[in-house]
Amino acid sequence: MPGAGDGEPYRIVVDESSFDFRGLREDRLTDLLDDFSDTLEELSEQHPVTVSPWWVEAECADDRKLYDVLYEGETPRAGRDARLRMVRLMDRCPTWDTDLPGLPDRVEVAGAAHDLAWSLCYAWWWTRRRHHVACLVFPVRDRRGWLPVSASDGRTDEPVAEEVFHLVEAPALYEFWRSLFEREDMAEQDFFDRARQSFPELLFADSLSFRKFDGSYAEMREWVVRLLGVVHDHFAEALALHSGQPHQVQADALPVTHHVCSAGQSVPQPRRPTTS
Repeated sequence: MPGAGDGEPYRIVVDESSFDFRGLREDRLTDLLDDFSDTLEELSEQHPVTVSPWWVEAECADDRKLYDVLYEGETPRAGRDARLRMVRLMDRCPTWDTDLPGLPDRVEVAGAAHDLAWSLCYAWWWTRRRHHVACLVFPVRDRRGWLPVSASDGRTDEPVAEEVFHLVEAPALYEFWRSLFEREDMAEQDFFDRARQSFPELLFADSLSFRKFDGSYAEMREWVVRLLGVVHDHFAEALALHSGQPHQVQADALPVTHHVCSAGQSVPQPRRPTTS
């Protein structure tokens, strides 16, 4: 099956049902197309982003498909450069596999129904199989983070809800990757491969191991993920702010670290070496 590499299905998909251009003036639609293309380009430079093979058929306005607006320049109108750039980026994206048994064509997102929302259905289908997929949303939609998506499972015809991640800006993908440690019960042998993806500004030595701490991997995983998030998101800023002064950097990071540990977890300690 085509996917993101190493035999893994895709992790990021463009939600074509989010392209709602109704009521947008030309300048506003042009700006939104540029914002979306900025995000898609940034994501595509780091990860495969997949699209539905039918994405140009999605309705973006009354009696208008995406093909009509983006390729033909029909109303609602947008700037030519913005249209062509988005078309070029979308055309470069691989299409996801449509041969998925029981793939629905209708979903509800936070209670709102979406017909022919193919990529949302793709994300829901894989989430049912504990392989989470993030949906890139056009920025006119106020859909962010983990949201309930319901669809028929094809066996009972009863709606089944799954949480699917939605993002508008590229940095939100960090939240998605970090959530997978718990949501997919990441095994210890896979931890640092995922950590390099979740915390790309950090370098991980090959010798790193949970065995160097007291406590089991299952006990420590959530704490380590939170702590790595603090270091990744705040350390460089604190270092620059305080010109590398270690005590000041530590003092600046302490409130954030304290918040990370406030769930009542004790701080794991390095395992003491044994002596003969």
